[in-house]
Amino acid sequence: MIIIFGNNSHFCFLICLPKQITKPESVFGIHENHFYEIPKTDTPLLTKIGKHTIMDTTTTLPKIIINESEHMGSCGKLSKAYFHFPMFLMGACGNENAVISYGRANPKMKIPKKMDKEWFGKVALHIKKHPFYDWDWSSFRKNILLPNKEHIRIACEIKDEEILERLMEDGYVFLNNYYNFPDKEWFADGEDIGFPPNQKYFLTEKKLEY
Repeated sequence: MIIIFGNNSHFCFLICLPKQITKPESVFGIHENHFYEIPKTDTPLLTKIGKHTIMDTTTTLPKIIINESEHMGSCGKLSKAYFHFPMFLMGACGNENAVISYGRANPKMKIPKKMDKEWFGKVALHIKKHPFYDWDWSSFRKNILLPNKEHIRIACEIKDEEILERLMEDGYVFLNNYYNFPDKEWFADGEDIGFPPNQKYFLTEKKLEY
């Protein structure tokens, strides 16, 4: 509140400014009826007008957290800008002695600002470019996906809890089939036997065939 007096002290202006909250102890966002706690480092400026606190949660995502790699044979944080995504000789997932050389496939990728469908497409494309090599789903899930479950829910606009859990458990199917579009005959029967687990259906349809 600011009070301004005139020169003759016979009048004054009373200006009420909204109270701004910049360091709340905890702030919760809501998306599709799911509550998630927003870390302080990601909390936007809140404006309190009367009894109402206004916050735009549509543009606020939980901060991306990537766990460190346990060794050179696991996916995980490599630096502030990159995460480790090694490719292996077929059948040797997780074995650091089987990681292929940098010359054949770069085992690092940029840490994204947003883990949305487009980002999953980039990871899937990296996998698709190296069809004769393996990749480690176990450490990718543990160190990259699970710590960012709520972030992914919002960024990918996943509306169903069952679909989100499927992504956390069977995301390797999604990534391996992201660019896989079956022939017209199979596609025409998709509604009856289940949709293909590709970029078009995995994050939206419950009934998939894989």
